[in-house]
Amino acid sequence: MAVINKNPEVLLRKRKDSDRKRIERQEKLRVEAEKTKKKSLAPKDKFLRAEKLAMKHKAAFIENKRMDSILKHEQRQISSKKEEDPKLMFVIRIPNVHKHLAVPEKARAVLQVLRLTEENMGVFVKVTPTVIPVLKLVAPFVVVGKPSLASVRALFQKRASIPDSESESGFSKLDNNQVVEDKFGDDLGFICVEDLVHEIYGLGENFKTVNSWLAPFKLVAPVNGWSPRARLERIQYEREMKKPITLAGHVSLEEIDIDKHISELN
Repeated sequence: MAVINKNPEVLLRKRKDSDRKRIERQEKLRVEAEKTKKKSLAPKDKFLRAEKLAMKHKAAFIENKRMDSILKHEQRQISSKKEEDPKLMFVIRIPNVHKHLAVPEKARAVLQVLRLTEENMGVFVKVTPTVIPVLKLVAPFVVVGKPSLASVRALFQKRASIPDSESESGFSKLDNNQVVEDKFGDDLGFICVEDLVHEIYGLGENFKTVNSWLAPFKLVAPVNGWSPRARLERIQYEREMKKPITLAGHVSLEEIDIDKHISELN
């Protein structure tokens, strides 16, 4: 029968030794995790085939030529532009279905101004003759259409959010009439979310104030998952969303049935 050593000094040394080894293991794992993270974040020299480089260069050349054509055409049309009533449009950034077409610098700047920094983001835009050329520049990367009152109301009910410094994400859902009254009650007289809906839809005097307070609407991708059926649906969706690129500067801004598109993404 084994005899247990009850000497407190021996037990203390064993305990200290086991604690030291445990701390060393933890430190070693932490260092390895940091190295792995740094390695994953480090830029990698990805090999690109010559034909792919040629396609990317050709796509960039065509896109720059398209934008130059639009800018030249609009500069010639500045003097002949007629004053028209502004229209409400909902602009949604779509996935880049043209795989070899990178977003050019000018188009990226326009998307930043529109606050369309991610795919499937949407914003309300007050479209005037001076805004149409700007939307033409980003035509391959967005879809545009006039929403109905029902679609505007549905967007507010399901996807409206506002800046919130106390939230982890920086935004909180707009689902409380008291928040609207606290923000606009004294100055503009808005006391509920429905007031904001009609101000946006009717292009009221305070459209810019309300629209800038709202965060861009984050819509849900229509096709998710990696099953065979989801892949087929994703391919079909990309084919439907693929837009032909024309180099004509006088091309008009193409509008779609945005209500149908919102119902699919919402």
